[in-house]
Amino acid sequence: MATQSPVILCEIYKEHRRIKKIIRDYQVDVVISDNRFGIWSKKAWSVYMTHQLLIKAPETMKWAEPWLYKAHQWFISHYDECWVPDIPGGTNLSGDLSHHHPLPKNGHFIGILSRFENAIRPIKPADDNKAPELLIMLSGPEPQRTIFENFILNDLALHPQKNVIILQGIPGKLHQFSPLPGVVIFNHLPDKEIVEFIGRARVIICRPGYSTIMDLVTLGRNAILVPTPGQTEQEYLARHLSTDGLFYWMEQERFRVSLALQAGQKLPKSIDFQNNRSLLETRINGFHLKIQT
Repeated sequence: MATQSPVILCEIYKEHRRIKKIIRDYQVDVVISDNRFGIWSKKAWSVYMTHQLLIKAPETMKWAEPWLYKAHQWFISHYDECWVPDIPGGTNLSGDLSHHHPLPKNGHFIGILSRFENAIRPIKPADDNKAPELLIMLSGPEPQRTIFENFILNDLALHPQKNVIILQGIPGKLHQFSPLPGVVIFNHLPDKEIVEFIGRARVIICRPGYSTIMDLVTLGRNAILVPTPGQTEQEYLARHLSTDGLFYWMEQERFRVSLALQAGQKLPKSIDFQNNRSLLETRINGFHLKIQT
């Protein structure tokens, strides 16, 4: 990151110029950006969204965290509001990432966000005799996504399991195939079918990406979390979410499907994570009033 910082700062400057032109050309009133440092303007109400107010550094660079935090606060201060997709209080999803320090002056919690918020929760695994024994949801950057997929397939070849569903997380023309007995792989699926698999699967294995975590708790499910190696945010979230026994985490290099199934059987089949959905509505209503005045 140190060597790339000049390029990163240059791109931030470019995106800042682009957003000013877009606002001017299209007469935009509100801009909401997801972790984009340069998407703000005095000509529109600018909102910055992040769950990482505190940027986690690797263990060998913990000394850099205070400096990263200050730099992040400087960028956030240019925005009218900072939205944090989590809930206030001790029972939360992001832990130290957004609760270690006080919220910035323009900061607001907006509750948990999920594309499945309005989905009907499907039948519970304990009540479904045809439920998949194992659902594996792959995601994240290459080459680690493919490395993890191959690792799992090799393990399943040596230790076959019944009724395993793998979602590759590769958008495109929908296709499915069965590389091993008892295993079905989908490159991707419509949201409705993903909801069904998440709700019905007896055990779920996935990366602890924050969007995935929010989707799971919205549907009342937990999972075996396997962080992407080297991604400090995922490593922290996996540990944080496992402390109360609702989730379980395993390092990728020590991962085994059989061990994951054993751990998954000990987890509760469903969870009820309280979310305050009025928090986001309050923020949206707030800047509607500001725009009108």
